[in-house]
Amino acid sequence: MVRQVGVKWIAGVWGAAVCAAAFGRFAMAQASDGPSAADLMLQRGKISGGLCVQVGCDDLTIPMELARTGRFLVQVVDADAARVDRARQRLQTQGLYGMISADQIGDPTRLPYAENLVNVLIVRSGREPSGEVLTEMARVLRPGGLAMMAVGQAAERDLKEAGFHDVKAAQADSEWLTARKPWPAAMDQWSHPRHGPDGNTVSGDTLVGPPRRVRWVAGPSRESSQLVTAAGRNFYADTLARDSFNGLRLWQRPLRTGGAALPVAAGDLLFVVAQKKLVAVDGATGKTVGEYPEAGTPSDVMVADGVLVTVDGQSVRAIGIDQTSEVSQTSEVSGGRLRWKYEASEPRGVAVEGGAVYLLKGSVRRGEKTAVVCLDLATGRAGAMAT
Repeated sequence: MVRQVGVKWIAGVWGAAVCAAAFGRFAMAQASDGPSAADLMLQRGKISGGLCVQVGCDDLTIPMELARTGRFLVQVVDADAARVDRARQRLQTQGLYGMISADQIGDPTRLPYAENLVNVLIVRSGREPSGEVLTEMARVLRPGGLAMMAVGQAAERDLKEAGFHDVKAAQADSEWLTARKPWPAAMDQWSHPRHGPDGNTVSGDTLVGPPRRVRWVAGPSRESSQLVTAAGRNFYADTLARDSFNGLRLWQRPLRTGGAALPVAAGDLLFVVAQKKLVAVDGATGKTVGEYPEAGTPSDVMVADGVLVTVDGQSVRAIGIDQTSEVSQTSEVSGGRLRWKYEASEPRGVAVEGGAVYLLKGSVRRGEKTAVVCLDLATGRAGAMAT
C-alpha cells in the first residue's frame, strides 16, 4: 500500500530543499506550437509531473522541455566527465540549472536512486542497454512509471523480460519506444477515508512491512489529514497532490470543501465537493473534468463498481460516473446520470460491498425507529431490513 505520511525522500544527490527551491523558481508554461514529442509521450504515460532521469548527456532537448514546464525535477547522468561538464555549461547558459542537474555516475547498472522512485526514465546512451541496465531501470522506476528509449535500442522481448509491459512506439513513425512499469498486484491503495467503500480500515497490501529507512518528507504535518491515495498519487486536505513514491508536489488547488464529504479517489480521478458541488478532478493535473449536479451537496461519497454512492441528510443516491474515455490532460468526464434515489431519515454508517449498499436510518431524537437497510447497488431496491 502506498500511504506515506510525513516522510522524506533521500536518493541520489537531491534533497527536499532543492525540490522546493526549484519549483518555486519556475511557473507552469504551455507550449504554443502544439504538442511536442515529449508531450505526446507523457500523455501516453498519463504523467503530468514528478522526477525525470535521463541516462546520457549528449542531447538535452527533452529534459530541458520538461524542466521549462515547471512540473518536473530533472537529472541527467553520464559516466563521461567531459559530457557532464558540457551539459552543465549548457544548462547554466539556458538558465535551467536547478530544475535540471547533471552528474557523473560510475556504473549505469547501479543508478543512484532508491527503488520505485522515478516517474520518467530516458535512455540516450547511444548503445543497446544490457539486461543488467534494463533490470536497473525497472528497479528505480515507480509503478506506472514510463521508460523511453530509441526504437531499435532495445528489443520488446528484452524489455518484457526485465519486468516492463505495454511496450510500444510513442506514436506512429516515432523514433521513441516507451514501456511502463506495471502496478504490483500485491500493492493496495487507500482510496477512501476508511480505506474503501466498505468502510473496513484494513488494507489488502501484502508488500508492506516494518519501515527500514526514511523515504521522503515534505510540507507541514497537517497535510496528512484526510489523506487518500490512488494510482500512485497522494491527495491531502482541500486539496494538494503529491507523488506517492517520491513526494514531489504535482498540484495544489484550494477547493473549499468545508464540512462536506471528504475526497475520494478512484483510478485517475478524485471526487471532491467544491463550492457545494460534487466534481471529478483529474488526479494528475487538478483540472475539473466532470460535475455531478444530481448528487446535490453530499456529506459522504463512495465509489464502487463504476458508481458514485452519495449520502445527505434525507437520502442515499447512486450516480453513474459515465467516464467516456481514459482521463488525460485533454479528456473530459461527462456528468453522471442518477440511477436511483432512496429516501431515508438521517442515513448514516453507509457502506458498499459485494454489489449492495448497507445503511442505518431513523432519528432517535425524533422518536423514529432505527433500522439497518440493504439496497441493491444496481437498482436501489431494498432487500433485508432489521430494526
